Amino acid sequence: MDERVVAQLGNRDVDAVQPLFHEVFTQPPWNDDWSDTTRLRRYLLDLLEPSGSLCFGLYKQGVLIGLSLGRVLHWYSGTEYHIQEFCIKKCEQAKGLGADFLVRMEPLLLQQGIESILLSTNRTAPSYEFYRKQGFNELADYIHLYKNIPKE
Repeated sequence: MDERVVAQLGNRDVDAVQPLFHEVFTQPPWNDDWSDTTRLRRYLLDLLEPSGSLCFGLYKQGVLIGLSLGRVLHWYSGTEYHIQEFCIKKCEQAKGLGADFLVRMEPLLLQQGIESILLSTNRTAPSYEFYRKQGFNELADYIHLYKNIPKE
């Protein structure tokens, strides 16, 4: 039996979230350097802390295999769920679980008065095509800008 459940996560779940997040995002295509485990834990707690946080886990037969870590943003056009991190365990990818996870989250979001989902990804990453297939559209006038602060 392929029992899948979506559950809301909080800071109490950081010990379960950290190894999955590390496994996915330190490998291709992301190759993020999360060798500083203290920094990783702080980052995850930033996302999991209650104030404005809304995080979900996808469990398959009781094992955490997917994460959606984000925030609720109240915007003039309605309430949005801004996904900051979304992933499926490496060995479970390409099985339709990411798409299923998003579909299962939608009624939970609607119950909380959330009307839309916003996220960012790299245009050249495989996730770009995945999100497009799930009905996400590019915001033509929306870009991210970044600046390193020079150290003296």
